[in-house]
Amino acid sequence: MRIPRAPRRSRTSGRSPADRYKWTALANTTAAVFMSALDGVVFAFGAVLALLAAIASLLRGTGSTAATSPSPAPSRPPQEKHPWH
Repeated sequence: MRIPRAPRRSRTSGRSPADRYKWTALANTTAAVFMSALDGVVFAFGAVLALLAAIASLLRGTGSTAATSPSPAPSRPPQEKHPWH
């Protein structure tokens, strides 16, 4: 025995054009906000990289060794002990 199926409805049946426009506008706006946020992150990351490259270039041009080797920790003179310790 075969069970009859209900007729398939299309995705847009029963929806008004204004309803379809609302969802299309929402999807487009969401995509635009996401792309704008992503572009801002990429721009900020690029600006940081450019700044680091410029600083390294400046330090290399001045003959400083700060760009190539870490500076040693400053040595401290020995502290005097207090009489009550």
